[in-house]
Amino acid sequence: MDGIPVLMYHAIESAECPAGAKDAGEQCYVLRLEEFGAQMAFLHREGFRTPPLEELLSLEQVPEKTVVLTFDDGHASNVSLALPVLKRYGFHAHFFITTGWLGTGHYLKVEELKTLKGAGMSIGSHGMSHAFLECLERSMLERELLASKETLRNITGGEIETLSAPGGRVGTRTERAALSAGYRLLFTSRPGLWRPAADGFRVPRIALHRDGGMLEFSAVVRRDPRCLKQMIRRDRWLGMAKMALGDRGYQLLRTLLLGS
Repeated sequence: MDGIPVLMYHAIESAECPAGAKDAGEQCYVLRLEEFGAQMAFLHREGFRTPPLEELLSLEQVPEKTVVLTFDDGHASNVSLALPVLKRYGFHAHFFITTGWLGTGHYLKVEELKTLKGAGMSIGSHGMSHAFLECLERSMLERELLASKETLRNITGGEIETLSAPGGRVGTRTERAALSAGYRLLFTSRPGLWRPAADGFRVPRIALHRDGGMLEFSAVVRRDPRCLKQMIRRDRWLGMAKMALGDRGYQLLRTLLLGS
């Protein structure tokens, strides 16, 4: 299969620095530091590159052994645990920040966000409140996109041109609003490989789950078609469940299943 695997991380945790996940639905996306370290060591050992998005947008041919690393939410562990590993291997990552969570609980402080930017990492928006953008009224949708962009621009001093949709909820309304707000790329949670020259505005991503294992990870980054087709098939079933149950019903069912 042609394209670039865009990997989606969230929080990292260690015994000394727990992530503070509140429920099973959140915890399934929290990787142990040992897992994350092993994945990055594998990429380095196998000769993979993790270039900034800007290098990939104009390419017509997909580079071999290339992955894009992204982190959603803006968890404090992005700096305390993930950044040292990334720097060890000379890797680049893109961090999507929920601006309303800055300085709260287990999330990044403003100075820590500046540390990410100063280390050469890319910064994008994950909205202001982590609301599902597609479900918002027009005025609230525009506020989420514009206010988060302005906050991040003021903190980092750079333009904010990428957006990750909270919960992966993306539709025509969100896409149009994001384009109008000046975003160049909209990152989803739909599994697949990204073809920069062909896919246009939306960027598919592959979520990394706790205890996914190195076999699955190696299959994903090596673009194994059987693994990717299985992920796409599972996502379609989940999409059907969301349509049938609605967001609240689906979230409740998901939490109950993960909790058990």
